[in-house]
Amino acid sequence: MRWRYLSLVICGLSVAAVGADPPQSVLKLPCAPTVSSTSGCEPSKADLKKAKQAFSKGVKLEKSKHLDEAYQEFDSAARLSPKNLDYLTVLAMTRQQLVYDHLQRGNDDLLMSKNVAAQAEFHNALTLDPEN
Repeated sequence: MRWRYLSLVICGLSVAAVGADPPQSVLKLPCAPTVSSTSGCEPSKADLKKAKQAFSKGVKLEKSKHLDEAYQEFDSAARLSPKNLDYLTVLAMTRQQLVYDHLQRGNDDLLMSKNVAAQAEFHNALTLDPEN
């Protein structure tokens, strides 16, 4: 009986703890500042076409290992079509890969006593993801 009561209390506290956690933030971008968009975040057909072109260009750049340029294209696509989860997901993944690459290069620079170069890499990582 004692174990049942204890397990019931633990389950209740676990549920309360999970419910008290703030929701995870989702990457949200403001709507694209275009004249062609009619209402709020509803992109026009022209914006959707531009977003698709930017995304395709970003995929090609990513495949050729030009992550900085790919990130810019994914950012454009996500701003033109802010409700497209594929664009937002690839943008976030590319950003995290860029942050990781900057951190790796910064750590390598520290090991080689290149403190200024390491600081620049860490600054670039922080610029891309200031909340991390």
